[in-house]
Amino acid sequence: MCVLTMLQAKDCSEGKSPFIRIEGPGGQSEFFIDARLDERSALAHKLNLPDSANNAELLAAAFFRWGSELCSELLGDYALIAIDRKSGSIHAFRDHIGARPLFYAVSGGIFLFSSDIAGLVTTLGISTLSEEVLASEIVGGRRTDATRTFYQQIRRLPAGHRLEVRNGEAKLSHWWQPFSSPAASSSSIEALLDEGRDLLDRAVADRVGTDERIGIHVTGGLDSSSILALGMPRLRGAAAPPIGFGWQGPAATDEGPRVEAALALAPDIFRAPQLDDVQLLDLWRQDWTRHPSQWNLLHELAVQQDAERHGIGVMLSGWGGDEAISFNGRGLHAEYLRAMEFSKLASLSPRRGPAGMAAAIKAGLREALPPKDKQSSAPVGSFLKREFIASVDLPERAAIDSRSCRDAMQSLLQLGSVTARIEDWAISGRRHGIDYRYPLLDRRVMEFAYRLPSEHFRQGTTKRWFFREMMRGLLPEEIRSETSKLEDLRTRSLIARLQQSFVAIADEVEDRRRTLKRAEFFDMDRLIEAMRRPPAIGNPQLGHLRRALQFLDI
Repeated sequence: MCVLTMLQAKDCSEGKSPFIRIEGPGGQSEFFIDARLDERSALAHKLNLPDSANNAELLAAAFFRWGSELCSELLGDYALIAIDRKSGSIHAFRDHIGARPLFYAVSGGIFLFSSDIAGLVTTLGISTLSEEVLASEIVGGRRTDATRTFYQQIRRLPAGHRLEVRNGEAKLSHWWQPFSSPAASSSSIEALLDEGRDLLDRAVADRVGTDERIGIHVTGGLDSSSILALGMPRLRGAAAPPIGFGWQGPAATDEGPRVEAALALAPDIFRAPQLDDVQLLDLWRQDWTRHPSQWNLLHELAVQQDAERHGIGVMLSGWGGDEAISFNGRGLHAEYLRAMEFSKLASLSPRRGPAGMAAAIKAGLREALPPKDKQSSAPVGSFLKREFIASVDLPERAAIDSRSCRDAMQSLLQLGSVTARIEDWAISGRRHGIDYRYPLLDRRVMEFAYRLPSEHFRQGTTKRWFFREMMRGLLPEEIRSETSKLEDLRTRSLIARLQQSFVAIADEVEDRRRTLKRAEFFDMDRLIEAMRRPPAIGNPQLGHLRRALQFLDI
């Protein structure tokens, strides 16, 4: 990081920026704010401000009151840049789960920031990629540090982090540490269920309080349907009726009963748009190094385009709950085995008798093993040139710690898969005028989930037990009691379309292979052959092929 010679910051967001700029009193401070705040009245009261204060005024006052500790006092989705000329420092903050993206770089003594990578690439005029990051991303397996992007000069402020730049030195720290407090709770299960329902209902209410027309995901899944069940009563009678958006319709899926049941909860208007073949091929031509991952947009881009046409400003989604409040109980076998609670351990197995006990003990032993510090980095199936792979320091694969439920939940949070998708949806959604909101990822709801006793996440063979009980009486039983998360027909349909698109674009890649600058990283003969004969579903090489095509500058 170079030394800042001037306390200046510049918003480089592509297109219309989501950041609001305000000056502090006496010109001693400057703020750039992208925020949606919850419990605003309580925050305003703490800051001695009127309830009418806007988000920018609240956040500026919060910085003056609490400084770098302000995030602990905030609820909602936000990215904040604060320039404090009095102390000679620049501060940046990002909400707990990363609902508001924030990327940054320092150039010529100016702190450059953006809600997307593309804006910074254009401002900096750079094209050189980090070979370590590109190898890590294309090989897959969650090897990339959350701060890194494809470009060496551009960094991401990770979710739940703050950054301070002072005297030319940058200090990154993790402000959100939800696992630092004890997990135990003495409350009765009935009291906990009531508390969980109340917190989630408040999270939904906070996110539908808007004049914008609202869209809502309808998938038939447990998480998304819970948001339907809690959200729709609050949306009935809205000036602009809400619209339900699905990735598939009930007639086109073997998960039909669940989707039909969800539609009974959904808005009167339901749409399931799909990308046509031309749009799908255009998606592959998008530059992954500057824009969201094509994989995260394969279904959702069609929803965003259709939502924009219908004037949707807010999309309510149930994404992400299974890593917090609707967690499946991973790690519970190990906990029971370690405590020698063999009757509880045996109850987790669908089999009975000695065979069931043996299976449960085996699962417990498997979970009880500490995560390996180093897993094999051999990129089996990758289309990158072997000599290129050998030339970079490829980081090891991330491992999930399943020695307890809390360890597993913490590992999943650190893995960043949830944040990666919501970040991509946020960037792409902004281009279509859409703000995504995730009640299940509300900080109050997540922190409550992380405090729950482990045995509540799974009862016997029923995974996600606590959340199912929270939704008892609110969801149709077809959805509430469904234990499978598989969406076989949708997945197979998606893979079939992917395979068709690979075949359709193979000739173009062959014809242009000598002009594609990024072809130098790949064994193009193997890559083109695989495009013409795509791997089958379940074959890991299909993922390698997909990531290679995302990266190529077609």
